[in-house]
Amino acid sequence: MRCNPATSYCSTDFFGSPDTGRECVDAGGTGECDGRCISLSGSGTNVCTQLCVIGQPGCGSGNGCVYTIGPSTSDGDLGACGQLCDDSSDCDNRNLDCVPFNNPDDPQFEFRRGFCGTGT
Repeated sequence: MRCNPATSYCSTDFFGSPDTGRECVDAGGTGECDGRCISLSGSGTNVCTQLCVIGQPGCGSGNGCVYTIGPSTSDGDLGACGQLCDDSSDCDNRNLDCVPFNNPDDPQFEFRRGFCGTGT
């Protein structure tokens, strides 16, 4: 059984995206990713991701709900999954850097130091 990170409902259906963080071309599209392709704000970098709920688990091992969708960034808001890291060499997408968390001791982020992002 797996849980859909966007709704927090569990099912035997697969909701994960094993290619989270991989570079993609068609921002807004779903064809080239197991989830969807989003553009990281202001960076010109697009990544494969899946929707999630900020502050909730469900992005799969090694990933966290780290990207915000829209202006709201509070627990319970819609977000997108990204790869967790301790340094930039952990990021599968070489266009991304390991952006440090404000609180790396948060268990929802598997005690990792940051997430693969653009730093902007």
